[in-house]
Amino acid sequence: MLMKRILLLTILVLACCFESFGHERESIQDNIIDDYGKISWKDEQKRLQDNLLVEFANYPEWKAYLIFSYKNKSELKLIKARQQKIQKFFKDNNVPQNRFQLVISRKNTFYGTSIWIIPEEGKIPS
Repeated sequence: MLMKRILLLTILVLACCFESFGHERESIQDNIIDDYGKISWKDEQKRLQDNLLVEFANYPEWKAYLIFSYKNKSELKLIKARQQKIQKFFKDNNVPQNRFQLVISRKNTFYGTSIWIIPEEGKIPS
């Protein structure tokens, strides 16, 4: 009985893997690869490493847009300091300047970061 369960579980896992293999991004929402609020620099580096650098490898012709939203001047200062750290992160990881763009957007509702990856001919997120 245990062997049957293991076999069934293995088949289920393989079916899920084949389902996602070769998945192409179908909508603009598929291009949002991360979205987060206030986090530490250490956590942000990990997210950039685990999410964005992997996407760069998967889509070598695409460009990333990191959109920083803020509500007030104190948050804007935090964003400007983070941007310098992110630029250094990209430089340290040999990411060319033309592969990413840092965008600041004033929002009245939240502070956070959204990371998008867009093909050359794609629409820039707003």
